[in-house]
Amino acid sequence: MQIHRWPDAAAFMEQAGSFLERHEAAHVLLLGLAAELLSNPQLFGHQPPFYATVEVDGEVVLAMLQTPPHALALSLAKPGLHDAIFAALVDNLLQHAVALPAIAGPADSTSRFVAFWNRRTNQLPRVNRSLRIYALTEVHPPSAVPGLLRQANIGDAPLITTWLRGFHKDALDQEFEQEQAAASARRWLTTPGRGLFFWEVDQQPVSMVGTAGPTPHGIRVSAVYTPRELRGRGYASACVAAVSQIQLAQGRSFCALFTDLANPTSNKIYQQIGYRPICDYEDIEFVNPET
Repeated sequence: MQIHRWPDAAAFMEQAGSFLERHEAAHVLLLGLAAELLSNPQLFGHQPPFYATVEVDGEVVLAMLQTPPHALALSLAKPGLHDAIFAALVDNLLQHAVALPAIAGPADSTSRFVAFWNRRTNQLPRVNRSLRIYALTEVHPPSAVPGLLRQANIGDAPLITTWLRGFHKDALDQEFEQEQAAASARRWLTTPGRGLFFWEVDQQPVSMVGTAGPTPHGIRVSAVYTPRELRGRGYASACVAAVSQIQLAQGRSFCALFTDLANPTSNKIYQQIGYRPICDYEDIEFVNPET
């Protein structure tokens, strides 16, 4: 077994790209992050990203990417991969003092990694969110939802900033400071491969959807947000359906998104417009025993 680190997204994708593309929808986050970092290595901050692959007999069996100080994004493991590989990976990361506040990835991979990380560090895993990846190849738009889709532009930045703060609070249970949210809004509006869209009723935005992280054949749908006072009217469903249809019409084979398993409403509405489950996904934070 060998663990290889790669200096940049280009080298990482040259080695890991074909492995990740075998299960492209399950790796929509990893592939999308790599694609965005190819064009802008400092997109997520000034600390250099961490790229690595685990290989057995020259074949990639596991891949990972981290944009510090965020979670390490882990791939699906090759079927039949022995637990000793995860043990060796944990030892290697500790030996090289890789900062690891959290890990995110398909549930099978993360659970196996976490068991060895806990054994070696005594840090406790705390599940931030249990998620599910869905993918869509054909849209079933909701009926009788008033409104039209419009792509956001730079003039919408103040509203997007406010709504991103609401999204982080409601979907991620995180406080998003005004300055951070404003910077995030600018990234959404100016980063190649990203886009934000509004569903509008009487020319007033009532829901928002983003697309980011294009993969070789797909793209990730994200930042789905409707203000509380406007929920329950089908606006998010209509917006996601319309945005997904645009992506397919532009030649993408699929759209993928993440849902929180604790939110049965979102899991239901996405399936109604054509999204189908791909795999479960865990976002796990590591905390010291006394925390």
